Amino acid sequence: MLRSLINQRLGRYYIKELLGRGGMAAVYRAVDTVLQRDVALKVLYPQFSDDAALLERFTREAVTAAALEHPHIVPVYDVGEHEGMAYIAMKLLTGRTLQDRLQEAGTLGLDELLEVLEPVASALDYAHERGVVHRDIKPGNIFLSDDPDGPRVLLTDFGIAKQLDTPGLTTTGALIGTPDYMPPEQIAGQTVGPQSDVYALGMLAYRALTGQRAFAGSTQDVLLGHLYGQPVPPSQRNPALPAGVDAVFSQATARDPAARYPRASAFVAALRQVA
Repeated sequence: MLRSLINQRLGRYYIKELLGRGGMAAVYRAVDTVLQRDVALKVLYPQFSDDAALLERFTREAVTAAALEHPHIVPVYDVGEHEGMAYIAMKLLTGRTLQDRLQEAGTLGLDELLEVLEPVASALDYAHERGVVHRDIKPGNIFLSDDPDGPRVLLTDFGIAKQLDTPGLTTTGALIGTPDYMPPEQIAGQTVGPQSDVYALGMLAYRALTGQRAFAGSTQDVLLGHLYGQPVPPSQRNPALPAGVDAVFSQATARDPAARYPRASAFVAALRQVA
């Protein structure tokens, strides 16, 4: 686990407070002492930073993420390493995540969900066209900004994005992603592509519309569910949903990536048609 960095400097960044912790990194509010602006600074945990191959991959992939300029993708300002600690500096946002919203509300109506999914799908299509797959689509990585002058919905955490046609495992054998939303091919360490993000977006929609995960139980149970299981149709868990949602969800989360919608926007457009 990362030692406390509060009131410490990490290169050009002065760290002010902890914003949150994830599976691979901690995120801090920090000040860029050169440009004199607040940033969100994601610092990789030491057990990942100590792996030279993983550190090199993290840096390379974060540079790829920094090249993604889209109104619904959180801007990456800087990528670097200081005294063995790798970091990514990003725009500091105000608001809350979709995960926060779901914890508060339980579910979202289809129309409200579409207002979130449409900009996310636009961001994913943009990334996919440039050869980048996100591979960790989840409610916690969708930010609902309260900035009146900026985009309301932003996709975050392209720091673990991959170039297309690379396997889902890190060099250390650690499975990267979030089990509740992870496509079978990513679990199996096979090639990931745009349809992998479509699958995760479908599972996210399921959670938002039904208030439940598609597969429950332990992490192993969830992973096996994605590999071999069949989720309860969304309309059975939320009878208020239009019947057509089931078929759209089924195609988005087909076990075979080739059977899924080819683009994130195609999935969201299909949802819009049945709304």
